Amino acid sequence: MATISAAGIGSGLDINSIVAQLVAIEREPISRLKTAATKIESQISAFGRLKGALAKLRDTSAAFTTPAPWTGRLAVSADPNTFDARITGAGVIAGHALRPTALAAAQANASAGFAAADSVVGTGTLTIDIGTWTGTTSFAPKAGTSAVTVTLGATDNTLERIRDRINEANAGVAAEVVFDGTNHRLTVTSRQSGAVNGFRITAVDSDGSNTNGAGLSRLTYNPPGGTSQLARNVTAADATATLDGLAIRSTSNTFDRALQGVSFTVKKTSTTAVGLDIAFDSASLKKRVEDFVAAYNELNGLARSLTQVVPGNAASSGPLQGDRGASNLQSRLRSLLAESGAGGALTRLADAGVTAGVDGTLAIDSTKLEAAVGQPEELRKLFDADAATPGSTGLMRRLRDMVDDALGVDGTITSRTDGLQERLQRNQRDQDRLEARIALVEKRLRAQYGALDTRMAGLNSLSSYVTQQMQALNNFYGARNNNN
Repeated sequence: MATISAAGIGSGLDINSIVAQLVAIEREPISRLKTAATKIESQISAFGRLKGALAKLRDTSAAFTTPAPWTGRLAVSADPNTFDARITGAGVIAGHALRPTALAAAQANASAGFAAADSVVGTGTLTIDIGTWTGTTSFAPKAGTSAVTVTLGATDNTLERIRDRINEANAGVAAEVVFDGTNHRLTVTSRQSGAVNGFRITAVDSDGSNTNGAGLSRLTYNPPGGTSQLARNVTAADATATLDGLAIRSTSNTFDRALQGVSFTVKKTSTTAVGLDIAFDSASLKKRVEDFVAAYNELNGLARSLTQVVPGNAASSGPLQGDRGASNLQSRLRSLLAESGAGGALTRLADAGVTAGVDGTLAIDSTKLEAAVGQPEELRKLFDADAATPGSTGLMRRLRDMVDDALGVDGTITSRTDGLQERLQRNQRDQDRLEARIALVEKRLRAQYGALDTRMAGLNSLSSYVTQQMQALNNFYGARNNNN
């Protein structure tokens, strides 16, 4: 008898379908495990989002526990159009008078006019020195600098190419080709302002003369040497001013060393002194409060979304619905913000203009907040601590500690996340174990139905044989009777 290789051939039964249905029944527990795993993963993701929002809240609250918000100072100019100022360090005292008397300038020279930007000038070398001019009679190179020589060959002899080569040389000057409406001119300008950043340019001209008005000689500026074809349009100069009557000087319009802890930049000269004062940085403190409120509201909205319960609609409910850890954390935060500070005139958040709505969202009363930041020592008692009371803690210090605890190794967020990770791992192990068992069940079913199929095939063959024999007998006796 031939071997039956396809399930159901011998019996006529759809064995593959039967086995598949039976295996599907066996797999139902795995489907439930996969559904449970998806839920656990969404919970882990939810706690991850919650952790990020908590970390942001922690940072904004911790900012009030450092000296910066309470010691911040601003340098204030009585006329910002004349100069502006900023704090750069400690040691600053209030009450100064500044009168800018001259603005800094960078030396600027221009060549005679050329017909086109690609006009040929000449070949040879140009040497550029940075230093200080005394009028036009003497030049002193700047300490710490070296002369830079620019070599100009046959491919670098045009106005444009000379510009490019000067700029590539990093010689402390910037070159441009400028069209004045009639002619093209090469302009050379010091990259830095200040009297010490002037420059001279000398040439070794391939035409044989370094002083005439032809070739590269047309781009020189060295009055003491008698070769000054470039016109000096702007003289290098320092910015000057008087600070509380004392003459001060800077190579740029920014004075960052004249007054310790303050940098100021002059914008124009003045015939009168302009006040420079030092004030508390209330705007920065207000911004910190606003940042905290924004971070808290972000966390509050996220927590409400993650823990919400929609009756009769589990799919629309949050992934942390009914999670005690998340709910308790919300409650603790709200309770803390309702507490009093470390003492002083401002006892609660509402006194600083920060109030909570019925849904926990914080809102700012700008008028009250402005008044609160105007008395920083009292606000510090509310948020940080009372310096006169050792061990006292304000709301932000307590909030920081609470969040640190929640995010710590044994904290609520970490513990819940670790617990969910363990559940997910157990779930996967259960799936793997069931998959292995189902593989064995399927193998056994196929063996059983294969055997049944083989037996049915044998029975069918025997039945066919008996039928054939009975038919032959019937035919034999039928023919015999007909002959008689």
